Amino acid sequence: MSLPLLVALASVAHAGDPCPISVTIAEYTPEWRDRSADLAALQSKRAWLGLSYESRGKKVVVTAVSPGSPAAAAGIQRRDVILSINGAALGDVPSVNAAFDAIADDKPFAVTTARDDKPSTATITRAPADPLLLGMIAATGSMDCRKAHIGTLTPAQRTALAAGAFDAQHGFRCDDAHKALAPAFDSGDLVMIRGGSRVMLTAPGWATRCVSVAEHDGAQLNPASARALLESVIAAYVKDRHDNP
Repeated sequence: MSLPLLVALASVAHAGDPCPISVTIAEYTPEWRDRSADLAALQSKRAWLGLSYESRGKKVVVTAVSPGSPAAAAGIQRRDVILSINGAALGDVPSVNAAFDAIADDKPFAVTTARDDKPSTATITRAPADPLLLGMIAATGSMDCRKAHIGTLTPAQRTALAAGAFDAQHGFRCDDAHKALAPAFDSGDLVMIRGGSRVMLTAPGWATRCVSVAEHDGAQLNPASARALLESVIAAYVKDRHDNP
């Protein structure tokens, strides 16, 4: 199943209102794990572009490009106008969606965009994506006062994760990783680490939870379980934002 879009919806903010409460979710793969093999072992396979867009008049405009995504690697940026896919001119969101859906996940395709009225063409191939991460991102669209997006880790944060998220045997520190990682991260950061049988979700400074891969395989994941899982990890952070807007 391909996911060309990444959409994060947010509530309208008012003076003194903490909404929308923002969460930045990043993936981390330690050097001793093979991310591709871990994703291939799941029942559900997901691929993505890391791109969202909307209609503005007679144009389709890019509204977000996720860091580290195939769209970002191809040089597509926010506010670019999507002109064509594989040479076929497109003028509205349904036609863009249909063009993306018609392309197999493993097939490269050409996207022509315009920036400052200057067109350029890039070749893109969807990349494997973690269904649990995308499920949590998508779930915020139906959650009250939540806004989530995919972030990238700094070298310092990767170093902190390698040292603070695991024990000496490379097992997850499910009870206290958030305490060890707090100095390297900001409030509202959340890191997902996929292991062989478990997945760790840690909100540095707030909470850490480990869940079984079998329970939260992409094929089993639904919006309700994604919302509940995300909320269980960020609950303390959300409460703090409400108490201290």
